[in-house]
Amino acid sequence: DVVLRGTESSRDATGAHVALLRADQPPTWRHVSTDGSYLSANDNRVHFGLGSQSDASPESYRLGVIWPRGKRELFTVTPDPTSRLVDIVEGQGEDWPQD
Repeated sequence: DVVLRGTESSRDATGAHVALLRADQPPTWRHVSTDGSYLSANDNRVHFGLGSQSDASPESYRLGVIWPRGKRELFTVTPDPTSRLVDIVEGQGEDWPQD
């Protein structure tokens, strides 16, 4: 699970788009949202199922984030074997230029 924390955008990063970038595979996109049914809300974490790729080297995982205000950043993710939660903070990644 990935938790995004906005510093310039909204604090819970609602509206952000997150891409899991892996070598030789198309990006897997997720959208940060808490919308649910009437009078309810969902968790704002995004989840990526890695399946059989979970044994790959930690360097092979990068997250691309398009924040609600339009800023684009890349983050290198090093999986922690004791936690499946990745915390991403706006402004702490490297620039992700548009293609």
